[in-house]
Amino acid sequence: MNIPSVSVICIFHDEQAYIAEAIESVVAQDFGDYELILVDDGSTDRSSDIAKRYAADHSGRIFYLEHPGHANLGMSAARNLGLGKARGRYVAMMDGDDCWIQSKLSEQVAILEANPDVGMVCGGYIEWKSWAGGTDQIFLAGPVANGKTFPPDTTLAVYPLGRACNPTDPIIAREVVERVGGYETSFRTLYEDQAFLSKVFLETGVYWSARAWLKYRRHPESCTMRISAADYTNARREFLDWFSDYIARRNVPHRRKIERSIARARWELQHRTVYGLTRKVRVALLEAARVLGFETVYRQYRHGG
Repeated sequence: MNIPSVSVICIFHDEQAYIAEAIESVVAQDFGDYELILVDDGSTDRSSDIAKRYAADHSGRIFYLEHPGHANLGMSAARNLGLGKARGRYVAMMDGDDCWIQSKLSEQVAILEANPDVGMVCGGYIEWKSWAGGTDQIFLAGPVANGKTFPPDTTLAVYPLGRACNPTDPIIAREVVERVGGYETSFRTLYEDQAFLSKVFLETGVYWSARAWLKYRRHPESCTMRISAADYTNARREFLDWFSDYIARRNVPHRRKIERSIARARWELQHRTVYGLTRKVRVALLEAARVLGFETVYRQYRHGG
């Protein structure tokens, strides 16, 4: 069996309304050297049958996986299950309600292969509202556009410790994923991607493209739309505790810098009213930058926290 260049891992739970469109956006890629691994995290609707049908129709290219007993174990465990099956040199993650631009894989692979000093490439995202009659917006990720960052600068610059927007569409060298040990299963929903990416940021360089390859769909059933303020606060506190312990156990370089950044994030969490006021001032200044024509500054930091 041929080894694909890219393993695409798509996790889903009760996505019957969207999973077919997500799969079709991968099948339609102009880059054909991939495998698609569909990981069912215990769905109770028709999405399981839809995924199984695609796997049967594209045998050898699309695969269906589920936990023993069709259990629901959370997003991190589902991604790890997919990683255990992945054979590609690179790994790309998506959710069952996402859609990709047709050139995503070809362009991201080209950037990775042209930049051997980085192990991850990501772009901006399209906040996709037109599917429901709204107007789409494009946002950049990361602290630079069409540039690179390296440890520890990435960790300090990018959310959840920095202000720059976290990536939503990464493609990562599989050997980097293996070095960091995959996803942290203690994070079932909130912060599952931030915990994983925080480990990657300490391990390799990242290329931040100004391209937007992901159509990020917001809908009432999505995880982010069902988060309460209390849930978010608790998850952020758990992440900061976990990350503090992680860098201490690994004794990472520049540990003191990162610890200071964690301490600042904890202060912001404990003083949300004061932080909220300063954030409003910051957002107002960024809006002034946009009005005055400093579009690069506005796009780079508008969604940075």
